[in-house]
Amino acid sequence: MSVRGADPVVPVPFRLGEAAAAVQGAIGCLAARAHELRGGPSQDLGVDVRAAACCLCGDQLLSTGGVSGAALRVSNKYLAKRVNLMGLYPTRDGQTFFLHSGFDPDAVLKLLGLDENNMTREAIGEAVATWDSRDLEEAMAQHDLCGATVR
Repeated sequence: MSVRGADPVVPVPFRLGEAAAAVQGAIGCLAARAHELRGGPSQDLGVDVRAAACCLCGDQLLSTGGVSGAALRVSNKYLAKRVNLMGLYPTRDGQTFFLHSGFDPDAVLKLLGLDENNMTREAIGEAVATWDSRDLEEAMAQHDLCGATVR
């Protein structure tokens, strides 16, 4: 596998571009190997550090309700919701559920029966704990939300 480019891609002290490239490259290697195991030809693989870094900011490339992700991200109210919601929570059936609230935290709160006045991590954990993991995963998918059972 070839790697093109190098950090710094973004102006931070961490090597985020190269870390993202390593992850994307590993995914590509696994996909290529699966392709070979199914009888497909081997492939030359490559990853571009700058392009891989884009996976770290996908929320800024989308919009919600006509407002760009970049604009939403700078909203303190929106950011607080995202930070409070996002995380790993135990479910009623003993599984662990990852809530990814980067796209529409208000809809996640609504699904959980919460509002912005009651969005502490404790309240969120209590709400998630009332769900079986598969039911919550299905409900999230039906509402076009992002979250999954940790497997």
